[in-house]
Amino acid sequence: MNSIQSIVRTLPAACIRLLACSAVCASAWASPSDQSERPAPDSALTLVDVLDYAHAFAPSVRAADAAYESQRETAGHIGAWPDPVLSYVYFVEPIQTRVGPQRQRFSLKQTVPWFGTTGARKESARAKAQALQEGVRATWLGVSLSVRRAYATYYYLVREISLTRESADLLRLWESVVRSRYRASLASHPDVMRTEIELARLTDRLRALEDRLDVAAERVRAEAGLSADQPLADPVLPATQSLNWPRDSLIVWARAVSPDLVAGRFELESRDASVRVATRSSVPNLTLGVDYYDIGTPDQPVPSGGTDAWAVGVSLNLPLWIGKNGSRNDDARADYRRSEYELEDMQRQLEASIHEAVFEYTDALARLRLYRDALVPKASQSLGATYSAYQGGQANFLDLLQSQRELLALQLEEQRAHVDAFVGLARTEALVGRDLHTTESGDQHAN
Repeated sequence: MNSIQSIVRTLPAACIRLLACSAVCASAWASPSDQSERPAPDSALTLVDVLDYAHAFAPSVRAADAAYESQRETAGHIGAWPDPVLSYVYFVEPIQTRVGPQRQRFSLKQTVPWFGTTGARKESARAKAQALQEGVRATWLGVSLSVRRAYATYYYLVREISLTRESADLLRLWESVVRSRYRASLASHPDVMRTEIELARLTDRLRALEDRLDVAAERVRAEAGLSADQPLADPVLPATQSLNWPRDSLIVWARAVSPDLVAGRFELESRDASVRVATRSSVPNLTLGVDYYDIGTPDQPVPSGGTDAWAVGVSLNLPLWIGKNGSRNDDARADYRRSEYELEDMQRQLEASIHEAVFEYTDALARLRLYRDALVPKASQSLGATYSAYQGGQANFLDLLQSQRELLALQLEEQRAHVDAFVGLARTEALVGRDLHTTESGDQHAN
């Protein structure tokens, strides 16, 4: 692993460019029609199923793919010469000539662009098509991130409902204990009222969470392009591990294969070709023509009388309006500079975003370990000790309620840290443009 990272860090610019092209080819992006079939309406989908479906059928991904297909076809014909012009003239009053009257004329003209013009147009269109192809990858990465974020919210709601329900069940058990102690004059009436109030509060919270669950599930379906009646399986998030790639290596990879950056480079190539097209627009275009004249029989016999005539010609357009030509060239160069600055800004923003995403992931992972390995077990032990002390008359009921609230809050913080780590990793992968392979083989709940 270390040797690979050292090689990546030392890649020269040309190799990075080659690596980017190789990554594009290796991905072998398939059109949506080549993907898996739509799931059965009654099959509950896991996260992997949802992502597979989104990759194949998400409307935004299909729209991006259609835009690429359209531009690719445009690149196939934009470098062709203009269509030839065929014209026909019928002389209502034949023009009398020495060899006979001209009755009709057929003309064929072909404009020939200046050398290099059609090639530059083709290069511009081809580079734009390649940028849109990278746009398909970028769109998919964005959809994947949106789906994972929505799924993480759905997962958190399910876990919050489960933990809140467990807390409510525990309160119901305590309620029966408090009432028994109250009847034995071992507990006060305010303890009974506090139990009822806390139970009513948790019950109302459960109602609100269950109402939001359908909204969260619908958001998952909307991001993936699923139908509203498609069921989702019980949400499960992958178990997380430490990020094995240093930030510098991630940034090097992102510079090479990030679809936004690669698309920006292709867009810059397209603008460069457009500058050459604009420059050649100031040069005259050549038009070649051939005319055929249908000659009738003359009234008086003459040598070569009635012989049809042929003529060939050439013409040039004259780009005399210097102001128009100069504005066209300046416009193309300004577009090139704009793309250049946008690419530079995009790279800086990408690198900053990678730093943020990696921090979010590592921070969430540290919080997850803190809550899972230390705080939640200690809070659970504290609750058990407080309950034993309450039964022995060494603690009041407020202490017991406070311990229960703290445990629930820490359990929810643990789940929030798990969700934040999942989203942070998903964001990092979307920015870098590749799977970082930091998950274990199995899926599990964060307990």
